[in-house]
Amino acid sequence: MKKIVHLKAPGTLNIGNEFINIGAKYVIQRILRDLGISVYQLYEIEFWQTALPIGRKQTINWNTPETIEWLNVVDMIFVSGGSILNAYMKNILDSINALKPPKIMLGVGTYHYNEEERTLAGKVFSNYSLVWCRDKETYEAMRTTKKLNALDMAFFLKDSYLPPLARGEYGVVNMDVTWRNKMRIGKKRKELEKRFPNVYLTENTSTLHTEKDFVFLGSWTEFCNMYANAAFVSTTRIHTAIACTIFKTPFEYMRKDSGKTAQRNKLFENVGMDVSYGSVFSKEQLEDMQDAIKRRKEATIQEVVDIVKDLK
Repeated sequence: MKKIVHLKAPGTLNIGNEFINIGAKYVIQRILRDLGISVYQLYEIEFWQTALPIGRKQTINWNTPETIEWLNVVDMIFVSGGSILNAYMKNILDSINALKPPKIMLGVGTYHYNEEERTLAGKVFSNYSLVWCRDKETYEAMRTTKKLNALDMAFFLKDSYLPPLARGEYGVVNMDVTWRNKMRIGKKRKELEKRFPNVYLTENTSTLHTEKDFVFLGSWTEFCNMYANAAFVSTTRIHTAIACTIFKTPFEYMRKDSGKTAQRNKLFENVGMDVSYGSVFSKEQLEDMQDAIKRRKEATIQEVVDIVKDLK
C-alpha cells in the first residue's frame, strides 16, 4: 500500500487556507485515481508556527523531528501551496525541498509579490516533480521547467463540499476587524442594511470580536455555508471571493492589491475574470463563468497526470 502525504497549509492562520486544503485534497484524490493508484493511505500533516514571522526568520522545526524524518520514507508528497512563497517560510521551504520522495506543489503563490520572493522561487523548488502555480506572476518567477500556470486550490472547494441549500436574503461584510477598518466596516454595513433585512460581519479567522453584527464561526464549513448562501458579500479576502465565485454568490471585491505588490487578485485571470478593487459581480455573471472554470480545472488535472504519470 502506497503512503501518500498531504502537507497542508496552516488552517488556523485563516479560513482561506482551509478552503485551499479541502480543494487540494480533492485534487490529490483525482490525480491518484487518474494515475491508476487505488490502494493507498492518505496522511494529512500541517505546517506549524507559520504565523510567527519573528525577525523575518522562521524556525525549521515545522513539525516534530520524527515526523519530518518519517516523510523521507513515504511514496509521494503533495503540498498545499497558497501564499507559501515568502521570506517567513524560507526555512520550511528548504526543509521540504530536501525531502527524498517525489513532491508535487499545488497552487503555490507568492505573498508580497516582490523581488525577494521572485528570487526565492528560483531556489526552493529544485527537487519537485512539478510546481503548480496559481497565477502568472508566480509561474514566471519559477526557475524549474516542471511548472504549470493553473488555478488556486480553492476553486476545487465545490468539488469536495456541498453547503446546505439555504440561500438567504442577507448580506455579509467580510473584512478584518481592526481599528483601521472600523469606519470602513460601519459604512459598508449601513449600505447593505438598506438592501437586506440582515447583515453579518465576518473575519476569516476564528476570533471573537464585540463589533456589532459580528458572527463568530468556529469551522471552515460554517464560513463556506455563510458565503455560499448569502444574497451579497462585500469582501477584502481573495478566498472568500473565490468561494462566492464557485457558489455563484454576488460579491464585490474591496482589497487594494492590484499594484506592484500583493497581487493576489491576479489569480482570477487564470479563469478569465478581471477582479480588482471595487469589482462587482452579479449572479448572472458568475453563472456565465462556471463552464470555463470547470473546463480549466479538468484540463489542468489531466495535464498534471500526463506530467507525473511516470511517478507511479
